[in-house]
Amino acid sequence: MGCSVPGGDFCGEIGDGCGGTLECPSICPKAGWLCQDNICKAQPPYCALVTCATSSGDHYCGKIGNGCGDSIDCGNDCPGGWD
Repeated sequence: MGCSVPGGDFCGEIGDGCGGTLECPSICPKAGWLCQDNICKAQPPYCALVTCATSSGDHYCGKIGNGCGDSIDCGNDCPGGWD
């Protein structure tokens, strides 16, 4: 396990997956990204927050990425009358 993974970077001290620790940089490599909870996360205006409702009027369900390095839970129930 390393500090960089597909989709992002870890920051600060993290577990190495083998019972030890790995010291990752405390400064995130991308401008506008901050280290939060040992994960580099984009901050507005560098990222666009995603919500459960889409611009087309559809609605996401389950856990999805929020566009800024976190996830949101849109629930497992669709709005009334939707499949």
